[in-house]
Amino acid sequence: MHFSSIIAQNHDHIWPFGDGNGPFNPLSSPYGGAYIDFNQSPTIGVKDNRVLNFGLAGSACSDSSGNLLFYTNGLAIHNYLDQLVENGDTLNPGDWWDGSGNGGYDNHLGSFPLPYPGHPNQYVYFHTGVLFDIDSSYVRHSPFYYTIVDMNANGGEGKVISKNQILIEGDLGWPAACKHGNGRDWWITLFKPNHPEQITYLLSPSGISGPFIQSIGPAIYPEFDGKSLFSPDGRTYVRHDSKNGPRLMDFNRCTGLFSNLRILAYPDEIFSWSAAFSPDSRYLYLSKPSLITRIDLLANNINTSFDTLGRYNLSYCAANPSEARVFHMQEGPDGKIYCSSDGQSHCMTRIEQPKLPGLAADVYYGGFELPRIHFYTICHYPSYRLGEWQDAPCDTLNAQKPGHGFYTSMYTASTVEAEKNPLVQAYKILPIAAEPNEVARKEKIAFGDLRKLEYELWRKHKATIETQSTTSDKTHKKHE
Repeated sequence: MHFSSIIAQNHDHIWPFGDGNGPFNPLSSPYGGAYIDFNQSPTIGVKDNRVLNFGLAGSACSDSSGNLLFYTNGLAIHNYLDQLVENGDTLNPGDWWDGSGNGGYDNHLGSFPLPYPGHPNQYVYFHTGVLFDIDSSYVRHSPFYYTIVDMNANGGEGKVISKNQILIEGDLGWPAACKHGNGRDWWITLFKPNHPEQITYLLSPSGISGPFIQSIGPAIYPEFDGKSLFSPDGRTYVRHDSKNGPRLMDFNRCTGLFSNLRILAYPDEIFSWSAAFSPDSRYLYLSKPSLITRIDLLANNINTSFDTLGRYNLSYCAANPSEARVFHMQEGPDGKIYCSSDGQSHCMTRIEQPKLPGLAADVYYGGFELPRIHFYTICHYPSYRLGEWQDAPCDTLNAQKPGHGFYTSMYTASTVEAEKNPLVQAYKILPIAAEPNEVARKEKIAFGDLRKLEYELWRKHKATIETQSTTSDKTHKKHE
C-alpha cells in the first residue's frame, strides 16, 4: 500500500488572490495577481501576475513541501506554470458560470483540495455550484461536486481526470473536512439548511463512499450559511448559522458520527458570517464586517463566554489607505487567523495571538499589508497536519512517523465511554445568554480601541525609527 500521500502537510502554504490580472500588467499597478506565501517567515504577500482573476471563490493546492501545484478561481484550474491544466476548464457549469466572465466564480462557500489516499500526487477537489432562481431571485448552493487532479500527468503539469462529479444536489450548506482517525482517509460533511441531518462522505483509497446521513438535533428555521468547520484537533464541529448562532457538536473521527449537540444563542447585537479556531482548538472566533467575537470552549457555560475582541472603527491600511472590514476568516499555517476584506483593500485583518485570552489575542484590523488590492477572496482549508488518533480503534495503519509533520490526538478513556453507543444521539439546548451589561461592554470596547490605538502608534513610531536608521546608513556609506 502506498503511504506517500499521507506524508503531506503543507498543502495550504500558498493563498492566491487578485483582480485585473494579465501578462502585461505593470508590477506598479495596485491591481493584478498576488499570493500570500506561508513558506516565508514572517508570512509575506507577493506580486505575481496570473491569467485567472479571483472573485469570492479561490483555492490552491501545494505539495508536501509547500510548493504550489495548482490553483482555481472556481471557473478553471491552472497549474504552477500558470497554464490551464488539461481538462481543467468549465468548473461549476451552469448559468452562474456563464455570467461570471473572467472575474472569478462568485460563490463564497468554501472549496478545498484533499490528498487522494493511496493515489500519490493526486488530489480530490471538493466544490459547490451556484443556482439562481430568476422567478424568486433566490440563490441556491448546489450541486456539491468533486474533481480529481492528477499532478503526475503531462510531465508534472497535471491533468483533470474526473470533473464536476455530483455527490448531492439541493439547497446545501457549507462543506467541511476532517482527517479520519486512521490518519489517512478523510471525512467530508455538509447539510441542508433548515434540516437536522448531517450528510457525510468518506474519501479512502477505494474512492468516495456515502452519503451517511445522521439526524441530530432540531432543525432551526431559518438557517443562514455562515462558515462551518472542524477544530484543528478534529474533536469539534461547528455548523454555523449566521443569524441564530453556532451549533457545536462532538465528532468521532473513527465512526464519522456527531454527538453532544450544543446550540448557542447570540448575545444582543451579535451575529456572525464566518468562523475560525485557535490552533489549540480552545477558542472559536466569530466575525461580521464590523465585529470580532470569541467563545471559550472550556468555559463552564460556553453560551455565556461570548467576548468582544475587536470592533471596526474606520481602521485603514497604513501603507495605502483602504478599508479593513472583515468578510471571511481562515486559520493560517503560521498560527495566526487571517480575515479577508469586505470590499477592495490593500490589507487583511489578522489575529496575531489567537491562543491568548482576552485582548491579548491582538485583533489587528488592517494589520496584514498586501502588495495588491484584495477583494473578498480567501482560501478555506481543513487541518492537513492533523494525524492519526493514537490508540483509537481505527488507528490500525501506523502510517505516520516522527518527522512527517503531523501532530496526533489522544484517545482518552472518557471519550471511549461516551462512544459506547454512538447511535444514541442526545442534544441539549443551553439557556439563552444573559444580555451583557451595557456599561461594561462600552468600557471594554473603549479599552480595546485605546489599546489598538497605542499599538498602532507604536508601530508607526518603530517604522519611523527603522526608516531613519536605513537613511542614516545609506548616507554614511555614501560619505565613505
